[in-house]
Amino acid sequence: MYFRRPAFPGRLFYCSHLIYTIIMNLLLIIITSLALSIDSFTISLVAGSQSKKLNNLKIFKLPVYFAASHSLFTAIGWFLGFNLEKYISSFDHWIAFSLLIFIGLKMIIFSIKVRKKKFHIKDLFAKKKKQKINDNKYLIPICIATSIDAFGIGLSFAFINLKLTIPTLIIFSTIFITSIIG
Repeated sequence: MYFRRPAFPGRLFYCSHLIYTIIMNLLLIIITSLALSIDSFTISLVAGSQSKKLNNLKIFKLPVYFAASHSLFTAIGWFLGFNLEKYISSFDHWIAFSLLIFIGLKMIIFSIKVRKKKFHIKDLFAKKKKQKINDNKYLIPICIATSIDAFGIGLSFAFINLKLTIPTLIIFSTIFITSIIG
């Protein structure tokens, strides 16, 4: 029997490698967006449990704020990472190391301070003024605080040369949907 060799043997490998890369990038983006949406889901769950009356404005206000802030911070991180990569690539590992050391030391110092402070179980059940999460003066700082990790994700997307549009749209839609579920 006579077997013909393919005309372009490298084309099949290139095509399968391209499909593999696309699938893995999409999987990376989806898992990352799900990880980013956990804090928004939790805050939406708390806000939903605090609200007695839910109307359409209240239902969509939190998800839109969270999704927009996460997408905005991802884009800002991507633009900064894309423009600063050539300057910080030689010492970026030292930046990560020093940040992790700083966070670790801060946790150790905080745990030592908490041990010295007397803590009573009745402090947990003390009546406090209820704050409305849907109020803009609380909602905007919460959105900024939950979106800081999206800034880091945007930086990492720039460093691995991932384009901006598709990840931002997937992050927006995932956080919007999970916040509505919460």
